[in-house]
Amino acid sequence: MEFKAGNLFARQEVLSSLFAFKMPVKSLYRLRKIARKVNEELKEFTDMRLELIKEFGEAGENGTISVDFETENGKKFIAKYEEIANEDVSVEIEFLDSIESLGDNVQLTAMELAMLEGLIVPLEEIDEEEAAAEEVAEETN
Repeated sequence: MEFKAGNLFARQEVLSSLFAFKMPVKSLYRLRKIARKVNEELKEFTDMRLELIKEFGEAGENGTISVDFETENGKKFIAKYEEIANEDVSVEIEFLDSIESLGDNVQLTAMELAMLEGLIVPLEEIDEEEAAAEEVAEETN
């Protein structure tokens, strides 16, 4: 599955939140494998971001390096950061059997589910579930 490198932070955060829920062991095993692969890609992205901060940032009084986005170096940082954030990264994933395989304990907001699209189940399955939910909503109105 391909994702934009810059989107991995939010996806990883939601993915990590799933580990707080009890779920079937098979699903937990697959989620751990997915999380490991996402974390590997995220580490590469984070390392590159830190290199850019070192290159374009300035050391403060307390020794931390920060980037002032109003300066010429800050604008260069933004351009380089956007370049790597928009890079497509491929993550080979063994999807879950379905969203239901997470179990009844898992509760996700619509935003969280959107962040997981393509990570835990193929995009087509989520689209089918959304269409079914819309049909039910229309029937009840």
